[in-house]
Amino acid sequence: MISHRNKQSGHAAILFAMMIPLLFGVFILGTDGARALQAKARLEEASEAAVLAVAGQSGSTQAAHDEMATNYIQYYFPFAEMEDITTEDIPCADNSACDTEDDAVNRFYEYTVSATISEPNWFSKDTISTSFGDSTDVGGYSSARKYQSQTVDIILVSDFSSSMLQSTGSSVNSKVTDLKSIISDVADTINEYNEHTGTQKNTMAFVGFGYYTYGAYSTSISKNGSTYSGFPYYTYLMCTGAKNSSHPANDGWCGASSSDLGNIDYSQSVSAANIFDESAYLPTSIIQYPYTISASTYNNIDYSYQKMYTKNSDSNTYHFRYYNLGLTSDVSELSDTIDNFVPQGSTAFYTGLIRGAQIANKGNNSRRLIIILSDGNNTHEDVTTELVADGLCDNITDTLNSQTTTVTDSEGDEVEESVKSRIFAIGFGYQASQNPGMTNCVGTNNVYDSNDSDEIKDKILELIAEEMGRLTPSDETN
Repeated sequence: MISHRNKQSGHAAILFAMMIPLLFGVFILGTDGARALQAKARLEEASEAAVLAVAGQSGSTQAAHDEMATNYIQYYFPFAEMEDITTEDIPCADNSACDTEDDAVNRFYEYTVSATISEPNWFSKDTISTSFGDSTDVGGYSSARKYQSQTVDIILVSDFSSSMLQSTGSSVNSKVTDLKSIISDVADTINEYNEHTGTQKNTMAFVGFGYYTYGAYSTSISKNGSTYSGFPYYTYLMCTGAKNSSHPANDGWCGASSSDLGNIDYSQSVSAANIFDESAYLPTSIIQYPYTISASTYNNIDYSYQKMYTKNSDSNTYHFRYYNLGLTSDVSELSDTIDNFVPQGSTAFYTGLIRGAQIANKGNNSRRLIIILSDGNNTHEDVTTELVADGLCDNITDTLNSQTTTVTDSEGDEVEESVKSRIFAIGFGYQASQNPGMTNCVGTNNVYDSNDSDEIKDKILELIAEEMGRLTPSDETN
């Protein structure tokens, strides 16, 4: 006789066999589910590391930011597929969390990184029907803000050639009108910063360039037994031989005329010893009249000099079109002076850069920022290309960055700091990024193109924030 117990034997094994798929499914859900949660947390960590890196290099282009964020996240997830990685730079004016009416020191630039990746699962759909699939999509987001921390010397090296009188096509104003508005807005922001910096102040300088740059001080030269006094202008080019002189007050060009530059000594022109020795450069010529002259004087001078002046709107006098302005913390006065300047001539950004470097060399802050604004190719592009290839820009930054300066910290103590200088370029209605001379000078990631004056203003303020900013993670979450 078969007992009842014998009839039940084997049921547990059968039940266990039937439950194996369910148990394995629970195991898969537990392991891949836990892995997905871990990936989510790790992606948030990767996004935070990436956004701090992006904010720390806020002067770079958007493409450089995207690449940097991608590299950071790829490092955290070497086997994942990068579905979408987006970075965003948000100026205060476009950020509802930033009060534009607040003090400048309380404003900030915000940087965000959002990412979606496809992380491979341990158990694929092909092998286990109850799995999550071959991969799991995971999203992450992080943001950081940059506030003011350090003071900076800002040298705006701006194209003041005749083409600046044209519009960009996206504005009804001329480019020079938009530029003056940009400088005014930047000056207002710097003024607000300076109200909170103690004795150490942010400063700004202006260098306008056409084919020459023009000195803001009187000088004199002796020529053929005569002395000529006035305001000098320079090409900042050294010649292999004597300069040609076609005018009694002219020290000439490196050739037969201003369009003949066949006798340039490139190695001497880019030598740091010459660049930072202002006495090494003789003025190309002298403007022999004071800044403001009467109508009768204006009408009695040669046309070649007349074109360097423009009529004052409120009187029957004429003033010099534009000239260099040294570093000053009174940036409002600097902006007001620039507002009277009028563009003239052609384009040679190397003249402005060399003069800007000389001004930067006189700075008192450890952070020094040279920003080149240009609206077109150089008149002699081959000259620019050769000067850059021979080390013009490298010699400038290497020399500045080898120095130290004494600054006053927030406690009022004097401390020694290493100088950190950087050069950037912004194309004003012009593809500066397509200009080899410009990109080779400042670097591909440090050149920007824009047709919009607000974008240019925001970029300049962002570059300033890059030099003076302190980072802090944002409380905002996506």
